[in-house]
Amino acid sequence: MKIIKSHFTKFIIMLLVFIDLSSLQGATFNVTTVTEFQNALTTAENNGEDDIINVAAGTYTLSTALTFNSSENHSLTINGNNSPVLDGNNTVQAMNIINFGTNASISINGLTIKNGVADYGGGLYVETDIANILLQNCTFEDNTGNIICGGANCYSVSGDIQVESCTFINNSAPNTSGYPNGTAGGLFVQTEDPGTTITLSDSYFSENFAMRDAAGAMLYPLGNNSTVNANNNTFSNNTANEFGGGCWIRCPGGNASIEYNYNTLTQNKAETAGSGGGTYIEIESGSINAGYNDHNQNTAIWDGAGLWIENQNGTIDLTRNTFTQNQSSNNGGGINIYIASGTVNVSRNTFDSNTATNIGGAMSLSTDSGTLNVYHNTTYTNTATSEGGAIYLYFDQSSASSDIYNNIFWNDSSPAIAYSGAVSAVAQYSDISGGNGESWFGTGCIDADPLFEDESNSDFHITWDNFPTNDGTKSPCIDSGDPTSSVDSDGSQADMGRYYFDQTTLAMDLSSFDIKRASDNSVLISWSIFPADNQYLDYFTVRRSFNSFDWEDLINIEFSKNNKSYKLIDTPEVYGEIFYKIKYVGFNGNTSYSNTKSIILDKTIEVDGCKIKAIENNHTEFSNGYVIEKSNSAILFTSDTYCCDSIWEEINSNSKISAIIIDVSFPSRMAQLAFDSKHLTPALL
Repeated sequence: MKIIKSHFTKFIIMLLVFIDLSSLQGATFNVTTVTEFQNALTTAENNGEDDIINVAAGTYTLSTALTFNSSENHSLTINGNNSPVLDGNNTVQAMNIINFGTNASISINGLTIKNGVADYGGGLYVETDIANILLQNCTFEDNTGNIICGGANCYSVSGDIQVESCTFINNSAPNTSGYPNGTAGGLFVQTEDPGTTITLSDSYFSENFAMRDAAGAMLYPLGNNSTVNANNNTFSNNTANEFGGGCWIRCPGGNASIEYNYNTLTQNKAETAGSGGGTYIEIESGSINAGYNDHNQNTAIWDGAGLWIENQNGTIDLTRNTFTQNQSSNNGGGINIYIASGTVNVSRNTFDSNTATNIGGAMSLSTDSGTLNVYHNTTYTNTATSEGGAIYLYFDQSSASSDIYNNIFWNDSSPAIAYSGAVSAVAQYSDISGGNGESWFGTGCIDADPLFEDESNSDFHITWDNFPTNDGTKSPCIDSGDPTSSVDSDGSQADMGRYYFDQTTLAMDLSSFDIKRASDNSVLISWSIFPADNQYLDYFTVRRSFNSFDWEDLINIEFSKNNKSYKLIDTPEVYGEIFYKIKYVGFNGNTSYSNTKSIILDKTIEVDGCKIKAIENNHTEFSNGYVIEKSNSAILFTSDTYCCDSIWEEINSNSKISAIIIDVSFPSRMAQLAFDSKHLTPALL
């Protein structure tokens, strides 16, 4: 009896487990037509299961929107196979997905949605109550939101919303009737309750338009204790008439947390009446961390062409960003930051060639009673029509303060620093061109060429060509920062500017460095290092220049502890003086350089008793003709050239030339093609 009972009990348990697991698998639909797609959505609304809809590749042209409206506590997943296209045909919305159930998450992956038109979310509208939303690997193109949001409109009361690896191109919100209508051209994400998280990552926004705010993306959590993570996104050529041409973030609830990192923003606009051409961030209180972003050629009709930030109370940390050629028609060409109370830290950023029609070419910072810390930044050729080419500061109350140190403000419009309000500002231990005699030119400040690596190409590393010899090649910014501030990573006294010169990891000096011409007119490059110079070295880069200031990398050669000598053969295929130097690269990415050496390559070489002279052709790419001479006779051979004076000059002046071989690539009737591609025709001879 016990044995029978035991088997019966096991059978019942196994049956229950089987039934329970099968109910968790949910329903799966494979659709190939619009009708099948809508039928699957309709069935999924109330079938009591977690549903998956797999959409086959192809174009689904819609006459009505695909809809899903459910209150079930079950998830919906829509997967596209090879990016199927949902086409609203410029008449209808592509999809409208709503679920008010608990744990009723919605996931949409791998769809292309285009030509949709609707009041809210021309391409897609997704809404949940207390469940999460995920958009992944989707493309939204040429959609129009009549009231709000052209591309994708995602809304949840208390769920988290994530948009990952999506593309938004040429979506628009053109409504002119008044705010908030006409906002969010590409993407609108909104949550209501406290504690929600909005994430936007690895996505691309281009050519989107908003009549009001947020041409690219609008991220808008309303509740307190909210989090926004926007990382690794690209915003290019988006236009908002008002605020936030690229990315717009607002958190009206308190104690928000914003992480905004590794984003690229190029040629976005706040065009008619607004600020933040590239990025606009506004929070009531909390923390904003913005790092490793690149703002380039953005414009704003008001303030903060690259980046505009407002925080009533909390912290703003802006570190290791780059701002280049942003243009503001009022204040803050690169950035405009306001904090009522709290702390702003602007550190290790680069500001290059930004412009403000009023004040603050690179930076405009203001506070009521907070602290503005500006340290280890590099600015170069920024312009403010009024004052503050590098930085302008405003202090509303006497309790406000600033700390400006270890910066390089170079070649900015004068005065580089300006301020107003209840307190004054003084820079310390900074290199500031034109600063001598100014009231803000404080302790430890210098006015001396920082010796950048290559400022014409925006390389603002400070240099010391003959390191460790203490001579005129050492940047005056090395070891010249505030001696009481944190030391550099190499343990030496702090340098000025964004980039420090690493004296430990790259304490490198070559024991030999030679360049020689070989018989075939190639260049033999060889170098050796001292035995001790190997602790932190990762690899060498051989660099070449034809004019001593425009450099190219030829090859990376890995360092080996067992090898102290290295060599390389270069065949430059040009003549005249050629320059070489060796770049040392440490494991942490820091660099240093050898001295520069040059060699002159003649145009004539000798091989087996034959003299070969090269003559540069007139062609779209580099090419040569050749005179080959032996004894008292010579021939001229050339191909890939257009009309070239140097060829005919050689023929007329060299009496030894007895034969000419010239390539004629096109018949005379194709003269225009010959001109465009720089080849000859018979008529041109």
